[in-house]
Amino acid sequence: MSTERRFTDEDIHHNSSNNSPAKTSSSPELSEDDKKVLLEIRKKYENDHPQRVRSSTTEKMSPSRSPEKSSPPKSMVAPFLMRKSADDASSKKAKELSRFTLRRSSDSLDTLSKFVADMKSLVDDPQFSDVVIHIKERKIYAHKVILCKRSEYFNLHFNINVQEKSLHKVDEYFVDEDIPEDDFLHFINYMYCDQVEMTQENVVSLFRLASKFLCTDLKERSEDYIKNHLTLDNVSSILILAHNNASPKLKKECLYLMVQKKKKLKQTQFESKLVNYPELLAEVTRALM
Repeated sequence: MSTERRFTDEDIHHNSSNNSPAKTSSSPELSEDDKKVLLEIRKKYENDHPQRVRSSTTEKMSPSRSPEKSSPPKSMVAPFLMRKSADDASSKKAKELSRFTLRRSSDSLDTLSKFVADMKSLVDDPQFSDVVIHIKERKIYAHKVILCKRSEYFNLHFNINVQEKSLHKVDEYFVDEDIPEDDFLHFINYMYCDQVEMTQENVVSLFRLASKFLCTDLKERSEDYIKNHLTLDNVSSILILAHNNASPKLKKECLYLMVQKKKKLKQTQFESKLVNYPELLAEVTRALM
């Protein structure tokens, strides 16, 4: 019964001590044809038994026992620990800075709230007031220094012939606009506190006052509010408002809505609302063509 012989690298290089005698200086060398035959046999064996070949090769290449996992050299560990320590310190510092920032932000908000409250308390307070504003039957006490800083109109008004006026004189100003008294008080509050509660009931008055007294910020805020509440029912009235108060931005928004909804616009009889403004009516007609 024949046994299958395994061919390994020892067969090729004649280093096996079991199957061939030790090579001596007198031993004949293999011919080229023999070497080719051995190579062919080895290739055939590897093709027929690939698992055995890989196992044999692994045993030769791998040590008898797996070496213990080597630890990185100290020269690599030290910088790593230093970086980790620096990262931890940076993280701790960032957290402390975040808490400090939040605390400062909270303190700033509290300070701002107190400042706004203090400024609001000055509105319509006769003590230290140096100007009285008359609107219809009501008097509102104010301060020229604040009005002049917040309104270019008041700045020009109170600085005309200022040399001839006594610094201790209480000036009077009469509002000739048809504005509700409460809306005007909202306007004065804005001048002092930079805050205003804008509603659909007072926004038109605030827009008119901002236009007259040259308060750019309040005018822009009023324009944005009105723009967001434009409808076909009020667009003609708002167009007239924008025309009378020099607001090209709001006027443009009105014309845009009219063009977009021109089929429904005709049902609103907008021409009758614009009959007293022929130039404006002509502009709308051109836009709708």
